Amino acid sequence: MSAKASGAIRVVAVEDERLIARELEARLGQLGYEVAALAASADAAIELVDRVRPGVVLMDIRLQGPGDGIDAAQIVRDRFGIPVIFVTAHADAETLARAKVTEPFGYILKPFDDRDLKAAIEIAIYKHKVEQEVLVARRRLERAHRLAQLGDWERDMATGTFQVSRDARRILGIQIGRAHV
Repeated sequence: MSAKASGAIRVVAVEDERLIARELEARLGQLGYEVAALAASADAAIELVDRVRPGVVLMDIRLQGPGDGIDAAQIVRDRFGIPVIFVTAHADAETLARAKVTEPFGYILKPFDDRDLKAAIEIAIYKHKVEQEVLVARRRLERAHRLAQLGDWERDMATGTFQVSRDARRILGIQIGRAHV
């Protein structure tokens, strides 16, 4: 059975050191994740994320070529909404300050163990799922709020009269002086 068929989480790993990238790929496979792609530069990472749409991106900060993992992470978040976990040896104040602005779903310092890696991925996937559910609920609430502002009316069954809000009168073309129908 393929990893995709088994429901394994697809990962794009961005690491510029080839041996470390291959080791990370092997470790992710042993943990039950599908490594959909490996990238060594920010540009390649963005292209691969666009193509394979993984569940999570593991992003080193120092990469080959122009741009770094922080730049790439911001693009991945803004353009694709896919969670990024930084996997790096860099934890100086300046790097952390730049990285946290991208709102990463995790920050793992090298060297790391498999338990830390698995925990970070699982938490990132869960947090992303919850954020998506909140986003859907927020959109529904905003729609309901807009619809509620369209106006309302009610009928008094005892008198047979209608109470019509100003917005409903406007929508229905009822003159203000003719609120009772």
